[in-house]
Amino acid sequence: MPVIRQVVFLYLKIASLIRSSLQSLWRAQLPRIAFLVLSTMIVGGLVVLGIERHHNEQFKDVEDALWWALITVTTTGYGDKFPITGWGRVVTGILIFTEMGLVSVFTATIASALTERRLKEAKGLGKITAVGHIAICGWNPNADNLIGKLTEVGHTEDIVLVNTLSEETVQDVILRHPDASIRFVRGDFSMESTLRQANVGDATAVIILADVVGGDQEKADERTILGTLSVKSINREVMVCAQLLSKDNEPHLQRAGVDDIIFTGDYTGYLLASSACSPGLTQVIKDLLTTDRGNVLKQVNIPKELVGRKFLDLLLHFRRSQVTPVAIISQNRGMSMEDMLTDDFSFIDQFIKRKFSEAGKEALFHVGGGIQVQVNPPDDYVIEPDDRAVVITLEKENQP
Repeated sequence: MPVIRQVVFLYLKIASLIRSSLQSLWRAQLPRIAFLVLSTMIVGGLVVLGIERHHNEQFKDVEDALWWALITVTTTGYGDKFPITGWGRVVTGILIFTEMGLVSVFTATIASALTERRLKEAKGLGKITAVGHIAICGWNPNADNLIGKLTEVGHTEDIVLVNTLSEETVQDVILRHPDASIRFVRGDFSMESTLRQANVGDATAVIILADVVGGDQEKADERTILGTLSVKSINREVMVCAQLLSKDNEPHLQRAGVDDIIFTGDYTGYLLASSACSPGLTQVIKDLLTTDRGNVLKQVNIPKELVGRKFLDLLLHFRRSQVTPVAIISQNRGMSMEDMLTDDFSFIDQFIKRKFSEAGKEALFHVGGGIQVQVNPPDDYVIEPDDRAVVITLEKENQP
């Protein structure tokens, strides 16, 4: 299925590229120039046919005339057909010089139209025709990380940036992410016209960042809410993931129709990327990290009868209570004063040990301790005496 999905999106990407190129050529009046080239070639061929058909066996019908005109106009020059009358040669000369000029204009128009299109896209002025892309609206320090995470989670379609960054800054972003297909639309993402230019109606998802570039940081949440309303007015079915700075604005964003809300933090980039590419994953994370949704992560003691047994036995034991272990935390005890100063050591060691014991500080001295965490341990992992389990359990349930 992933291969089929990539083939489908590759086909859509090529079709989108062809469509946008044809639109650029149409706006450049290329069809009119092409019609002029073709009609001149046909008229020239028919005129030569009328002149040569009674004097030249090479021109017997319209097919011969059109074939000769095509070969002459394209300067292929097979030499299988050529006029032998004076007027036929005069018309041929006129046709060659006329078509040379027209064909030059034709090719120049194609080059100019495609070059103009590329320049507009680089400046963020082009119309996006991509389908199945992800639009990232706004910009802040999390955006670079977000683009990288989108690539890591397997997003292969276009990423369309919608913001007010300079052309040079956007080019730097593109260079930092060579594996991502990045397009750019310059403008205010809270305006519907800008979003239509980014073709958000055909996007897979729209990610709206807390924009600290497009204006006052205190109004970033306001722009996020306006941007969500604009996206939903274009297509209510498109997935919208938004970043908020203040939790007080969450009700307003929900009323705007947002699908997922991420608050600013260390894992903002990962959560936004996951929300866009794997809908529902952030809800699972939120469910585990908050105490008001039922399931929580807890660190619990491991029953003594399971010490020395395998992790699979621990899993089966906890599942009988609707509890799921997901990690093992190992506490290395380290070396205490008791370990360093033994009873059969020197008189000085005995003296030091007695002084620590009198001060009540013996249990506080440890060397080389530490915590090791193993997420999703293998089934044959052997439980150690100092191990504790991290489990998913219901908040109201007692510790296993």
